[in-house]
Order: sequence, then structure tokens, then C-alpha cells
Amino acid sequence: MNKELDARPSLGVVVTSVNRPEYLKQLLHSLDGQSSGQFGVLLINNGGTNETTSVMEQWAGNTPLSVHVQVHPDNVPLRHISAAHNFDYVLMPGDDDILARQAVEVINRDLASTDRCSLLGYPASSMSSNGWRLPKTYRPCASVDSVDKERIVGRLLADACFPFPSTVYRVECLSTAAFSYQKYDYVGDWLMSLTAAARGKIFRGNESIVRVRRHQNSGTPFAKDARVEEQRIQMLLEYLSSEEFEGYVHSLSERQFLTVIKEYLEYVVSQRKVRYRDVLVLQALSSVTTSKEELLQAERVMSPEDWHLSAHVATEEQLVVSLDALVVGKAPIGANVLDHVKLSSLDLAETFRNRLRWILRNRVGSQ
Repeated sequence: MNKELDARPSLGVVVTSVNRPEYLKQLLHSLDGQSSGQFGVLLINNGGTNETTSVMEQWAGNTPLSVHVQVHPDNVPLRHISAAHNFDYVLMPGDDDILARQAVEVINRDLASTDRCSLLGYPASSMSSNGWRLPKTYRPCASVDSVDKERIVGRLLADACFPFPSTVYRVECLSTAAFSYQKYDYVGDWLMSLTAAARGKIFRGNESIVRVRRHQNSGTPFAKDARVEEQRIQMLLEYLSSEEFEGYVHSLSERQFLTVIKEYLEYVVSQRKVRYRDVLVLQALSSVTTSKEELLQAERVMSPEDWHLSAHVATEEQLVVSLDALVVGKAPIGANVLDHVKLSSLDLAETFRNRLRWILRNRVGSQ
């Protein structure tokens, strides 16, 4: 018999599962083994069989934790979000992950010592499909060695750099945003991180709180899947043209906005090429520019459709940065990198183009 959530706990662990009962049992066992019981649990059968429901309900009836079980006939991506309204903060491990024994204790400790963070990221260690520990550790935004929020946001614009199973979100930041995370079944977690990061403080912990299972996949690698990349582009188009992002940029000083752009460019330079979606991001940043006195609107505000069409003007050859122009690290990078990237052929506001030149001229790789 299900136990309803006794009171509104600050932290909730929300798990969706389809048909992996054996893995699910291991995750639930790790919840029972937590060093702190100060959390609630929501289990969602997301279109799975009766066996999945049976595992959930049997565990819910025996654990001392506060648990609620939901059963749905259909599989909806990221169902966690609409179901997480009972909690202030939510952790969403996969049904095949395992929480470290101290995970909840660490999160609650950090929630108590920080002031209403919107995003808390923690490292996630890895294991094989059969549970053997692997050396790989996924660290949140590992390339940014700073607590500077604008540097982290700049890096987040380039890629999803917060491991989803070990990231804690403030539910209010997600539920009040005008986005449909569910339609981005591959990259909805990236959109969630972007939304939360722009809305409040960011905290990054050092202790691994989750072990994620790495399964062998004979198909196309996720990072190179064309369908996934198309969804990344569509998601970025929606986010970068939203009032959410515009409001965030409007709240920044000139220096803070330069920091966002600088961090983004550093990542692009480190990859030694400009991707199609990098052009979209640069165009979006161009459309909302700042001055020392006040934030200025771009000379021409482009719709998502405009960005998409104008980006196609640049050919693949134009988007490849000449390796001769790049010296990654602390060495200076000449402003003429813009000629190699052919950014001058794109619709960038002159104010923004000058800002790019200034950043590149002042050592993109420097701190």
C-alpha cells in the first residue's frame, strides 16, 4: 500500500522507470541505505509493465521513507518535472543508477549552507552494466575552474555540462518557466540546466553522489547522432529567443556579459572548429548586446526562423576554423580568427562584432 508524502520535504528523489526491474531494485536499495532519511521519494511507472509497478509498490510498502507511486500507461519523456511539484528541490537519477550512501546527507548539508541555489551540480562516478566500478568521473562543468556564474552559463551555452543524474534543481525554477521540456526527449535536461542556471545561484560540489551505469551501445554514438543534434539546435533556438534568456542578459553588467561570451568562445576555440549551432549562439548573443551604461537591444532582432535560415548561408567550409589561427591555452589569439571563421559574413551587430574582436585580442585562453 502506498504511503502518501507526510509533509512537503525540501528534497525529493524522483525516479521514472519503464521495464528495468532488476536495475530499479538496486537503486531502491541504495535509497534505503542513505545515511539521512530527510527526503521524499516519487516513483513513476512511465509506461512500463505491471512488474515495474509491483517492484515499486512492494518497496514503498516496506521502506520507512515517505514514498508515492504513480502509474502511467504511456511513456512521456522527463515526466519528472510535472510530477515534482511536491518538492522544493529534486534529484532525478536514472532507474539504473545507484546513489552513494551519503548523497542525501551531502545535498541537504549544501542546501542548508547556501542561499536558495537554483542549480546544484555534483560529480557522478561510473560503473559498467554489471555494476563494476569504472575510473571515469563526470564532473559538473569541469572545464570552468571558477565559481563565477557567468563563466558557467557561458560554458553551458556550448554543451550540457552538468550530469543529469547528479544535478539537483530548484523545482520553482523549472515549473514557472515557459518551456516544454518533454518535447526535447534527448536534450531536455540541458534546457533544464540552462533555465535553472540563468534564474539563480549555482553551486558545484566535490563529492560524487551517484554512480551511473554505462551500457554498451552498438548504434550511432549519442554525441554524433544527427537526430540528437537537430534537437539540440531546435532547443537552443527556443531558449535563446525566449524572454527567459533575454531577461537574464538584461540583468547583466557589461563586464558580466563579456564574461559569458568569453567563456563560450574559449570552449569553441578549444574544440578547434565552429559548429553550426555555435553560429546560432553567436547570432543570438549578437541580438542582445550591452553597453557600460545600459543594455541595448540589437539593431535587428531576429526570430528563431531568421536565425535558422541565415545560419544556412554559411557553408560547412566557412564554419571550420583554420588551425593555424588557433593556439589553445594562454597564448593570444589574433582577432583575425574572425576572418577564418567567416563570422563577418553572418548577420552580427557591429557592436557585438567589435566585442568579439576585443575578447579575442585580449587572450581568449587567459583567465
